[in-house]
Amino acid sequence: QARSRQPLRTFAECQDFVGGVRRVLDAVTPPVRAAIAITGQPAFVAENTSAMKSDISVMVILATVLTALVLLLFYRSQSALLWMTIVLVLALLAGAIAARVLFDELNVISIAFASILIGLGSDYCIFVYHFYGVAHADFAGEWRRTARSIWLSATATALAFGMLYFSSLPGLQQLVILIGVGLLA
Repeated sequence: QARSRQPLRTFAECQDFVGGVRRVLDAVTPPVRAAIAITGQPAFVAENTSAMKSDISVMVILATVLTALVLLLFYRSQSALLWMTIVLVLALLAGAIAARVLFDELNVISIAFASILIGLGSDYCIFVYHFYGVAHADFAGEWRRTARSIWLSATATALAFGMLYFSSLPGLQQLVILIGVGLLA
């Protein structure tokens, strides 16, 4: 039975530990290695986090490509797509930085669910672009009123997510900060 000298608290520590155990097992002859299975909390965490990272990467790339494709097909504007991407990246960065400052480490599941911010942010960006970039020429005159409604909507959504901060689960608390700060950014 293999045991770590110190507690394994993070995903990376679990992956490193399981990788070290696998390297030791690789030194054993192949027939013996086939009969040995790695189990326990570090193996479970290492296997699931690598699968989650892969799934998250595929989903974010697919969502980004599909959203970009729809925006390009509907509006035929590369500049709208570029500005929307910049706004969304800045919102995600603001949320991740705020959550990282408040919590020493971020939960992979929290980061995965923070992709909700991409959908919410895309909705706001599409609304602004459609209303002001396509439908109205009087951008300056109407912007103040619309900006207030967008701030109110983003604040209401951030506060609704904010109720999850009172959960005992650190992952939900991290998600609140990621989404709330990202929406307001």
